[in-house]
Amino acid sequence: MIKEEEFLINLSEVRRKIEIACTKEGRKSSEITLLPVTKNWPVDAVRYCKNSMIAKVGENRVQEAVSKGNKYGSMGGKIFLLKWG
Repeated sequence: MIKEEEFLINLSEVRRKIEIACTKEGRKSSEITLLPVTKNWPVDAVRYCKNSMIAKVGENRVQEAVSKGNKYGSMGGKIFLLKWG
């Protein structure tokens, strides 16, 4: 598990790349929704998202979504169950 400081550095880099891509394509970054997925990460990753003002987080396992949703939902956020393929 990474520390919150490292998460914030990574998040800043992702947001910077989104800004660059939006500028290149003539779009506003406000049109983009960043949806982190917490697959195989403990609930602390969800807390990092909440602390960073990210209100929606994805998960692809029902049990994990329920567990994290119970905790994260009480923090005012939403967990989405994602299914690939």
